[in-house]
Amino acid sequence: MGATALAVAPIVAVSASAASRPQVKNVTGSFTDKPYTATTPDSGSCGQNWAIDLYTRDFVISPKASNGTTTVVEHFNNAKFITLGDGDTGSAQSPGACDSDSNPDHMLKAGVSGTFSGTFTIVVDSGYTYNPGNGCGSQEGATGAAVDTGCDDASWIQMAFPGAVFNTNTTTPAYALTYHASGSLDGNTWTDSSAGDSGDIFSSTT
Repeated sequence: MGATALAVAPIVAVSASAASRPQVKNVTGSFTDKPYTATTPDSGSCGQNWAIDLYTRDFVISPKASNGTTTVVEHFNNAKFITLGDGDTGSAQSPGACDSDSNPDHMLKAGVSGTFSGTFTIVVDSGYTYNPGNGCGSQEGATGAAVDTGCDDASWIQMAFPGAVFNTNTTTPAYALTYHASGSLDGNTWTDSSAGDSGDIFSSTT
């Protein structure tokens, strides 16, 4: 019997670096850092503080984008407000008084309560990496402020992204908060949004 010829497969050269390089996969999912309680004044469309807010902040952090930036979505949960009026017994401008020509005579009395919810979208510049587990300690007590408002965006960014400064190394391209009054003003709603404000919460007109 004659010998059977064996086909010889061509030899393909593979570099050592290519053979040892791990396969890179797209990173999906997100990290959540929560909850952080805060009490803060709330500014209206005219720039005035119209209410005091009590809420918890949750931060949802996405993996870095291809350009090196990191997107964080801040959620406002279990959120309540009570209106300030003029700080005494009278009314002051409503939160939406400067939003449109139909609102400038809107006034809002003190003591109106309600709820709100919404999100801020914060983009952290490239060059800063999320470092979890650092918490969110307000620095107001150390600076002598009369009221410690708890966790704020600036202190969270500083602790979660070492070296980054809020509003210097971050942008906030989108935000939307919707407020719902209760009690005698039930049905009054104001939306404060980067896409445009709408509605208002008011108790009288001038």
